[in-house]
Amino acid sequence: MKKILLLSLSFLLSLALNAQNCSCGSGNLGAFASNALNDNAGFLNKKAWLVDLNYDYRSFTPFTSKEITKMLEHNSDAIGVSNAWIATLKVSYGVSDKLALSVMQPYVNIATTINQKMDGDRYNILNSASTNAFADLSVFGTYLFYNKNNLKLAAIAGIELPTGKVSTNQNAIVTGSGTFDPMLGISGSKKMGRFITKANFGYKLTTKNSSGIDYGDFLSHQVGINYTINKNSSSDSTCTSLSKKTMLMAGLNLIGENLHPIKNNNVEVKNTGYYRNFVSPAFTVVLKDRLVSYLAMDIPVLQNNYGVQNASSYRFRIGLSVKIN
Repeated sequence: MKKILLLSLSFLLSLALNAQNCSCGSGNLGAFASNALNDNAGFLNKKAWLVDLNYDYRSFTPFTSKEITKMLEHNSDAIGVSNAWIATLKVSYGVSDKLALSVMQPYVNIATTINQKMDGDRYNILNSASTNAFADLSVFGTYLFYNKNNLKLAAIAGIELPTGKVSTNQNAIVTGSGTFDPMLGISGSKKMGRFITKANFGYKLTTKNSSGIDYGDFLSHQVGINYTINKNSSSDSTCTSLSKKTMLMAGLNLIGENLHPIKNNNVEVKNTGYYRNFVSPAFTVVLKDRLVSYLAMDIPVLQNNYGVQNASSYRFRIGLSVKIN
């Protein structure tokens, strides 16, 4: 039975969940958009189930006094993100050796700090507030259309459903777009001895909701390399089977994200959207072909915020995957 999946999970299991962050003026933090395009279901066996649990903690750089003063020149308050975490459950089923279907549901906690304008140049920092809510649910399929010479290519297509929290209040925190948003992507991996390289590209088209708000399209791209530490982890060079011993893997990934600015009735909202790059070292443990756990840290190396927003700091991710035949 093929075990290609378990050799690739150190990179494939990272469900990159993107946080829209619009903190100047409107106070709208946008929707946490689940990025289902970095997916592993294209390597799932026929009639097998895969259950993924993922926890993603994110920190943000606080506003400086200068930035707060600038924002308060045009607004009564300035709202910033202090930290956030996302817990995600994903269930996948192998319809065939080439086609898998998946459902993914994130749950989000967003902590914010409000800086309220007072007389003159003074401002008052209010207590942090937090929002807990389900984000939009994603349904998608992954098709493995090429599998030769240890090179695998998979196409991903799906839709994000409007199940998250939405609001017509510009100052409200929302965790959903309120629209049906299509997703397309492609993912590939190549095994060379103990090394596995992985790359993917995905795009989510966010449409305008009933309030006239478009929370911005989301583009993601990743490239990474994983190294199998155990010399005798696989029985042969084709990786068609694995030993029952614990397998250890170390990896390094480069993650890129581009969130388009929010639009309100086709007019771009200032200080929304960004482009960011992260370097992400990761460590993975595979136990008896069925249980996979991983740990990763995302370190920002490039940030281009479209306006005054909280810069992203570090991300800490931990995950567990269980395969059921």
